[in-house]
Amino acid sequence: MRLIPSLPCLFALVATAAVAGTRADVEREIARVSSDRARMRGERQDLLTTAGALAERITRAKQAAATTRADPELTRELRDFDRLADRLDDVERRLTGLERDIRKLLGQFDEAADLEERALERRAQREGARAVSGDLAALAAARDSLADLRDSGGFRSALEISLDPLDGPAELDAKIGLLDGERQRISARLADLRREEVVLTTRLQARRQWARELSVARREAAGGVELLDQVHERTEATVRGLTTRVETLAGERAALQVADSRLAATRREAEERLSSLAPRREIR
Repeated sequence: MRLIPSLPCLFALVATAAVAGTRADVEREIARVSSDRARMRGERQDLLTTAGALAERITRAKQAAATTRADPELTRELRDFDRLADRLDDVERRLTGLERDIRKLLGQFDEAADLEERALERRAQREGARAVSGDLAALAAARDSLADLRDSGGFRSALEISLDPLDGPAELDAKIGLLDGERQRISARLADLRREEVVLTTRLQARRQWARELSVARREAAGGVELLDQVHERTEATVRGLTTRVETLAGERAALQVADSRLAATRREAEERLSSLAPRREIR
């Protein structure tokens, strides 16, 4: 005789399948948006590299200029650089949107995963833990696969790594490894900040020169300067925004340099303590 499941069991099975389907849909969307973000980050890096090279050319041209009067060639390069920076701004805006989408999708994944886990727990109460062990393992693996994605939204602050008086050679070796890893991460971030600062500083110079030219045009205009006034105001606003961004990057760079110095001091202390323990290890 074929057994027919009770209605509550059928409802539970349907609910579990629906939740799992929802989670799978969210995972696919996360994968798609993450791929778009990776591509956008690559485009941003390419633009930064191009803008950095152009900024260096502009800097050399300014240093080689023999007069303080406007150089048409330099002005052209500054405007080319500004257009490149506008493209970079557009990529930054799209990246910000993708980061926001990923955070939202991760929240949806968490909700779906929690629902699925509760449904599996109810099923385990009826059928036993073995019946759902495979599904629970798959759910845990899905959560683990998104761990790196959760940590990749921005630069994580440097870890606070301290030494304990009871640390032995093994603990000191492990902490030295952590310290080296953190310092390498900070070094890479500082290199990125330097590149971004060069681009922002050059763009700021370009906007300031454009603002000066607009001021001259406004003074020389015989009337009908309303449009020039609007452009000048927008340019001044851009200059203020760029100045703020340069100051923010400089502040982050200074904080990272302080953190790196602290980590370096802790590493030196760990090395000294490790050296002082070496004779003891040899006697043993």
